[in-house]
Amino acid sequence: MAELNSDQNELILRRYAELEELRSMGVNPYPYDFAVTASSGEIIASFLDESPQRTVSIAGRIMSIRRMGKASFIHIQDAHGRIQVYFRSNDLPNYNEFKLYDIGDIAGVTGFVFRTKTGEITVHAPVRSNDGMNGRKKHQQIIGQQRNRDQRNQYLW
Repeated sequence: MAELNSDQNELILRRYAELEELRSMGVNPYPYDFAVTASSGEIIASFLDESPQRTVSIAGRIMSIRRMGKASFIHIQDAHGRIQVYFRSNDLPNYNEFKLYDIGDIAGVTGFVFRTKTGEITVHAPVRSNDGMNGRKKHQQIIGQQRNRDQRNQYLW
């Protein structure tokens, strides 16, 4: 097997540290399931500006991340294409968790579909709340993350 260079070793160590940090936050980095209600291709093909707001759940691999102050964008790719997802740090109580996500991770997101000022069809992951008996709001926009186990394992041997 080829030797890992120092950059690869640092990347692997950083990803393991991020994985442990997610676990310490109480996040299961390898969730069992996520209920997907739409695909990226179907969302883009069926979106109309004049249609009522639609809530969707999508999942796929994170292909790009753009953090721009209090707003962040990611592109998720599923079997049917790519779609942009928009997050605002003010809307996400678990924004520190989101900052640990990386390109290549698998993520599931629930939000409503809209068109940005630049014309791109996007899923906005707003705060969803389920009021518990104590009245505190429980938030969960980014449902899960999973590192590519095969890729991770190839570096372990």
